[in-house]
Amino acid sequence: MGKILKEYILSNGLKVIIFDETIRYFCNYFNVVLKLYSHINIDSSIFDDEHLYNEVMNFLGDKLVYTKTITKNAVIEVELDSVKKIVLKDFEQNCLPYLSKQSFIKKFVLKKLKEKKRELEIERLRSELEKGENSLSF
Repeated sequence: MGKILKEYILSNGLKVIIFDETIRYFCNYFNVVLKLYSHINIDSSIFDDEHLYNEVMNFLGDKLVYTKTITKNAVIEVELDSVKKIVLKDFEQNCLPYLSKQSFIKKFVLKKLKEKKRELEIERLRSELEKGENSLSF
């Protein structure tokens, strides 16, 4: 990981860390790459339904990581700092309010649960299909 560019402590308890992973693209040009991370501890207080909480624990465990990558390509070296400031300001105005919502953690966890269930269902169907193909004889 690159160096820490900025950290935010949000009203819903999340800590968002932004790493600067900018890389040289060509000569005086860079690809600005900012990676956002937030570790999310899942506890029962997020859910009204104990069954749903137990399901989340079984499928996802008690921790998740929210990540987002923001890139700006072919930035000339003399503009690096100003572009990074613009990207951060845009993040602060558009993404931070969303991440700060009390409902964000629950919505994110439920989205990841849905993705995990879908992934497992696809694996199950593939496995059944492979078994079926192996049992066919011509």
